[in-house]
Amino acid sequence: VEGKSDESFIVEIDTKKFNESTSSEEETDISVTILSKTCGVKTAYLIIEIEDGVPLSYFIQAAFKGPLVSIVEPNVEFGLQKVNSHSSFTINVTNHSPVEAPIIIRNSADFASFGFERYYEEYQKELAEDSRPDKKPRAKAHKSVRTMHTHLSNKITFQPQYLVIPPDSRGEITITLSSKSEEVISEILEVLVKNSESQFIRLNANIQKVKICLNRYSVDLGKIY
Repeated sequence: VEGKSDESFIVEIDTKKFNESTSSEEETDISVTILSKTCGVKTAYLIIEIEDGVPLSYFIQAAFKGPLVSIVEPNVEFGLQKVNSHSSFTINVTNHSPVEAPIIIRNSADFASFGFERYYEEYQKELAEDSRPDKKPRAKAHKSVRTMHTHLSNKITFQPQYLVIPPDSRGEITITLSSKSEEVISEILEVLVKNSESQFIRLNANIQKVKICLNRYSVDLGKIY
């Protein structure tokens, strides 16, 4: 390989064929394997040296793309919920690609500067800390990457939050809303896809206290003997 457009572009050549001689007018197949750790158009330039002959040049170009996923339910409507209740909603994420799709879901407003790799790293770190028997309570000012809290401290969790969807398959994520206080919730959730574009989900809920009223304020039973 004489040159590559990107160091992440790996070109492997089966060199066994280079040690074989060919007769006149005979064709020889050379196996070339390419791999890239990043997306985009990659190029490589190869020179094939021929004993007592003119060298041959060979140009390779490939466009690498990440997995293509879609969300069957782009809107999560919890509707009217009462305080101190729990409700769940399951979404389906479809992988339309011949490669696996690692995904992780989060609140789009939290850790907005984190890409998939950084967010997944923090997720694994927090998961390990929470599983320790001697773990310390998390400071209130410290946001969690595993649990989402709304402005009025209602909690949203995901199960699973991270999963790998096999090629041409579908995965499920259950979103649970734990209602603690009255609030009208409208949040945008983001599904981060490794080496691909994010998908977004709108979540809506209206949490209220149970309201009871009387159809009369007094009852006059008169005289009772």
